[in-house]
Amino acid sequence: MDRSVLRAKRAALAVTVIAVVIGSTSSRAQENCSPIRFAKGQTSATIHGTAPPQGSVCYSFASGAGQTANLRVIGNNMVFTITGVVDDQDSWTFRTKAQTYKFFVSQQMRSVTTERYTVTLSIK
Repeated sequence: MDRSVLRAKRAALAVTVIAVVIGSTSSRAQENCSPIRFAKGQTSATIHGTAPPQGSVCYSFASGAGQTANLRVIGNNMVFTITGVVDDQDSWTFRTKAQTYKFFVSQQMRSVTTERYTVTLSIK
């Protein structure tokens, strides 16, 4: 095969990969996230859900500066990503800023079935 044709095919493949990555990132950023709100006087909340085989489920929570947030997901093959904080974890504790955080719950290794999960968020 001619080298110039091979280079053109590689360039086209690279452009396609970049477009897919940008598309999936922007669609994730535009997702509607379900806000997590604590009951009056409480510092934690528990959410039960089902993750699809492909994609993720988005949640959000607000916090003040200097608080300690602990997020944990329990379920077969389940992880979360907190935008701008951490990727692909099942438990994470961090000091918060005064802002609203988004996190996405998904299956770590994609399967053909949905998976149930339980998320616990505490902020102190």
